[in-house]
Amino acid sequence: CFTTSFKQLENRREGSKTIRRHEKVPQTPCDRLIAYYLEAGDKRSAKALDAWRSVHDPFELKGWIEQKLRQIWKLDSALNEAEIAGEIDLGGGSRADFEALSPLR
Repeated sequence: CFTTSFKQLENRREGSKTIRRHEKVPQTPCDRLIAYYLEAGDKRSAKALDAWRSVHDPFELKGWIEQKLRQIWKLDSALNEAEIAGEIDLGGGSRADFEALSPLR
């Protein structure tokens, strides 16, 4: 919702060249959706989406995602160490089981 991008408007061939034409000003997907709702006459949805965007800070969301990823990697590391130590079995199966299921035989 927060990453700006140039939308491709046109793609045409001139001989062996491909000519691409893009927007002059980049927009976020959220901006495009708000503009779509306004064009369709749905001001209520556009206003709600604009309110949602103003409440959410992209840097705060990124920090939250990174925190959750650190928790996932910490849990994954702990599970791998426990499996190596023989404390738990994650049901990985044997090498023969893996080779039987592998499409690369």
